[in-house]
Amino acid sequence: MTAAPAAEQDIETAPHHRLLLALADLDPAPDRLRTLAFAPGLDAAAFLEGAARHKLLPLAGRHVHRLHLDRGPGALPHPWVLTSAYAANRARNTALADEFGAVQRELASHRVRYALRKGFALAEGVYGDPGVRRIGDLDLALHPADTGPAHTALTRLGYVQGELAVDSDRVVPYATASGERPARGDDGEFLPYRKAGLRPEVPEFYVDLCPVLPEAPLGLPEVPMADVLERSRSAVRCGSPARELHPADQLVDLWAQSAAPARALLDGGPGGGFLPLAKLLDVALLSASLTDADWALAEALLADQGLWPALDPVPRLAALVFPGSTPSPFADGPAAAPGLTARLTA
Repeated sequence: MTAAPAAEQDIETAPHHRLLLALADLDPAPDRLRTLAFAPGLDAAAFLEGAARHKLLPLAGRHVHRLHLDRGPGALPHPWVLTSAYAANRARNTALADEFGAVQRELASHRVRYALRKGFALAEGVYGDPGVRRIGDLDLALHPADTGPAHTALTRLGYVQGELAVDSDRVVPYATASGERPARGDDGEFLPYRKAGLRPEVPEFYVDLCPVLPEAPLGLPEVPMADVLERSRSAVRCGSPARELHPADQLVDLWAQSAAPARALLDGGPGGGFLPLAKLLDVALLSASLTDADWALAEALLADQGLWPALDPVPRLAALVFPGSTPSPFADGPAAAPGLTARLTA
């Protein structure tokens, strides 16, 4: 899978934008990366800032390490920063896996019906290298009837619905969190569960419970959670048995989260929020891994719930930036407004 060769022909795109786009690939062509890194006028500071903003630092670091892009003509700017980010992210995700494996076991002991979303389901199951993908938390699709047992399991492990203190390594409970049952925020979503990580690479462990997919604040039609969990698959993640979303549900979930910024990018209009290249890479890699049966299920889910009109910008954008990742008719649609690459990588 190669990042948008056609889009890179946009002459208004800065050299570091083209390099960022080329780096958003699990298996890039090293000669192409060297050519882009050697381009006149490449802004090294803007490249580093962009790589961090688009959550590509660890992946770029793996490319530097494996493709020897720290030496010779076309070496990437500040390669030691990139390789350090990759090594640090591997250490961070190892610590997360140790903790989240224990969470999965505790949930199982309380007979909680859940499925992993994003995170290690993608890093281990799709990327095949947890070190290249930044993981923030443990996202759980949860049966609405099991929020109580899930709360019990998490509090047993030391989690609190609260925020990490700004001046110490402790979690300060939210004012509305009673500790006896799960508390919700003003938007109706469950407040996040946190536990102090007590280490530089993991200042906090974070668990998010989601009993509705797509997430309620997105305002989209819901896919019945009982059906979602019935379709979920057994896996070993974080070194422990787990359940994770079926690939079709995982894809619809990712599309829902990125629909607004994807539409703004395609249309060339304002608003919609920011869409990191790493999130679009999640979509493209997962899309490329789906079978024909998975795509048929995704199509049925979109039709049954009436989700397609809201979500169609994401597969269209993924198909433009990562050719071959998304089949027709999901990739079909109006042409993108000019200057897509510049807007996407800004």
